This record gives sequence, C-alpha cells and structure tokens, in this order.
Amino acid sequence: MEFYRDVLGLTAEYHSPHWSSLQAGATRVGLHPPFERGEEVRGGGWILGLEVADIKAFRDRLEAAGVLVTDYHDTPSGAIFDFSDPDGNRLQAIQPGVMRKDLIG
Repeated sequence: MEFYRDVLGLTAEYHSPHWSSLQAGATRVGLHPPFERGEEVRGGGWILGLEVADIKAFRDRLEAAGVLVTDYHDTPSGAIFDFSDPDGNRLQAIQPGVMRKDLIG
C-alpha cells in the first residue's frame, strides 16, 4: 500500500490486510492478495500499466525511491519500462508517442 501511495502518488481511500483502494485520477484501483485454493500466492498475475505524461521524470522518481527499473523499450504505442512493487508484483510505465531513442542520450 505504501508503495502505491508514497512512491506512485495514488490517493489512499481504504486499507486493510485483505483489500485496499486508491484513486488514480478518475480511476479507482483495488489491491488485494491473490489466492489459490485458500492459499495466498505472491507474484505473477496481472501487470498494472501506468500511462505517464513524462516517463523520464517518472523513472527518475522511482529510482530516487530505490526502485529497480528495466531499460526503456519500444512498443507500437510508445516507450515503456518495467518495475516491481515491494512485494515483487510487476508493473509497467508507458509514455505514448515517445520512443526509446528520444529518452537516452
């Protein structure tokens, strides 16, 4: 929860060990641990993708917070990089319309 609130800047609405909700602009994001046959499962599952207006500034913010990030890579829509939250859940950030060559110098 702290990662999504403090590092990604989402606004916390509710928090418990079994369910947390945050606001991401006009979108509400729900977080809960995955379960399989009654057992909690760590990692895997969905990847939360975040569209950002300035991918370089967002990446710098994550790195300043000690988050490990991958290199930029291109998709048909724009530049993207991967990172993980403190629990090892994979996330991605994308900036549409910009390519890797525009970000590295």
